[in-house]
Amino acid sequence: RIPVEVHSRLLVLFGRPAAVATIRDISERVRTEAALRESEERFRTAFEHALVGRTIVDNNGRFLKANPAFGRMLGYSVDEVLGKSWPDLTHPDDRDKVRNEVRRKIESGEDLSILEVRLLHRSGRIIWDRLMSSIVRNQDGKPLYSLADHEDITSQRAYEEMLGQYERIVSASTDIMAMVDRDLIVRVANRRYLEAHDLLDQEVVGRSLAELFKGKGFTRDVRLRFQRCLDGETVRFKTWYDFAGIGRRYMDVSYSPYPGPDGRPAGVVVNWRDVTESKNLEDQLAQAQKIESIGTLAGGIAHDFNNMLQAIAGYTELLLMDKGEDHPDLKRLKTIERATQKARGLTRQLLTFSRKMQSDLRPTDLNAEIEQVAVMLERTVPRMIRIDLKLAGGLRNVNADRIQLEQVIMNLGINASQAMPDGGRLMIETENVYLDENYGLAHLEISPGDYVLLTVTDTGQGMDDETRQHIFEPFFTTKDPGQGTGLGLAVVYGIVKNHAGHIHCYSEPGRGTSFKIYLPSVEASAGTVLQRRPLSDTLPRGDETILFVDDDPLIVSVGQSMLERQGYQVIKATNGEEALAIYRELGQAIALVVLDLSMPGMGGVNCLIKLLEMDIGAKVLIASGYSSETPMRETLDAGARGYIGKPFGLAELVHTVRDIIDLD
Repeated sequence: RIPVEVHSRLLVLFGRPAAVATIRDISERVRTEAALRESEERFRTAFEHALVGRTIVDNNGRFLKANPAFGRMLGYSVDEVLGKSWPDLTHPDDRDKVRNEVRRKIESGEDLSILEVRLLHRSGRIIWDRLMSSIVRNQDGKPLYSLADHEDITSQRAYEEMLGQYERIVSASTDIMAMVDRDLIVRVANRRYLEAHDLLDQEVVGRSLAELFKGKGFTRDVRLRFQRCLDGETVRFKTWYDFAGIGRRYMDVSYSPYPGPDGRPAGVVVNWRDVTESKNLEDQLAQAQKIESIGTLAGGIAHDFNNMLQAIAGYTELLLMDKGEDHPDLKRLKTIERATQKARGLTRQLLTFSRKMQSDLRPTDLNAEIEQVAVMLERTVPRMIRIDLKLAGGLRNVNADRIQLEQVIMNLGINASQAMPDGGRLMIETENVYLDENYGLAHLEISPGDYVLLTVTDTGQGMDDETRQHIFEPFFTTKDPGQGTGLGLAVVYGIVKNHAGHIHCYSEPGRGTSFKIYLPSVEASAGTVLQRRPLSDTLPRGDETILFVDDDPLIVSVGQSMLERQGYQVIKATNGEEALAIYRELGQAIALVVLDLSMPGMGGVNCLIKLLEMDIGAKVLIASGYSSETPMRETLDAGARGYIGKPFGLAELVHTVRDIIDLD
């Protein structure tokens, strides 16, 4: 069967009606029309069922056709869309943008364009539309209409905006920051990051972390942290970093995931916050608390040790007084005496470290003291060590105990020489300095003000951080056994603190060591502390009654023996309560109370207060294993007539007792 097209007409032929017919084979046309219908159906199906929005718009911007996806995109039905024009659905700020793009295409003859514009949803919210349009023209090139595809990119634009915000935050941050994608490729690195790593932007952005650090900093632990973060976890920790550009810094580090368009982590924002100063302050505080605790312990040990030495030294002295030069025990007793004197020196160093040793503070010219000590050092240290002095002119005075100050300089000088076994240079410097509030913020224990700075520097072996953290602790030493007590720098620390000063050590292995000591400066007229009268060779005697109060029976016994040897009558008490009871009964007959400070129960200070409440004229001599100025002043201010440190000798005890009894 062949499809045909028949055309016929009536006519008169030879006087008779007739018909003429034309039959044309239209098989090709039928096939063409069928193909066209099929094409139109495919277009209609593709248009109507497309997942993206599709529209046909005339030259005036009116919608001729729209598919359901476009309607859903904006919250309208297809019929509602067909009653509108482009300006009706476009954000006011983007209407000119669309008009200009259409005009440009028509004038340039371009058929295809891609444009991102804001449309208005029926609810009023903004929909970002990626518009891909083409102009359909007639045979003469005249535009007939535009065919456009519309993709809702609102979520993508929101993500890009969020990403841009992240990038702006990273770029503006004073912290070290970088953004890394899921493949651990750096996408953004701020100025501080580049400075810290001493890199240029083009050397960082677009490169992987593994390539950047080549295993030096990109360890297995770092990779695991990134993986935890890409799994949705925020990772935070603190650690030391060695940066090429800014050196070794203590950093508070956070790895935070940032979301992609699908809501899953798309990468990691890494933030390094420099908390080195805070870490240093924490370490300073911890070290100060540690040394304070050790000082308290050392002071307590020295106090108890002094109590023991009191009995040993006291009885040894009494025995020596009864032995002639030819007595067989004389040599042994003198050996005991020398040992107790050495032990007293050890406890004195412990008390100095714990700041419980009396200081004779006077306005002192530090330069003059250094010049004197330098002469002694030149005789002490090996000749291959050169001693250089750099002393500031017009140096302010410091309130110092000259003997203890000399001890500080000698200890530091000898320590320095021992760090230079093959020779080197020892530099001692002074200068006037003012420490401001900023310095105080970095060093918690320092108050702003005028100071004199003493610096002792050597070119010796230096020390590592671990050693440096322990150098001021008593009995800590790096020397071989028997080569030192480990108390030298502990004593220096105690003396400096007892002078209201501050000491800092700076050292690196192989680069020497520098000690900086800051002492508050004073006017030349600054006051001095209590002075003791020199003892005469003649031991005074007496027959008065003395109440001797101490919780240690050995000390009571040796004290009683010393006083009775010089003619005094001694009544014993082992605690404050017993002493008060005795004084209440025999107060008028008691010429003096020798009172220990550290006793169980009410303690020496409370006992002193109660005694004075009972008898305002009571004469009390405080005896303590702590030989410091502070408790001395406190007890004297509370009403005590004198203060004597243990272990005391016979002469010191009886002279002090006689002086107080003879007071008006």
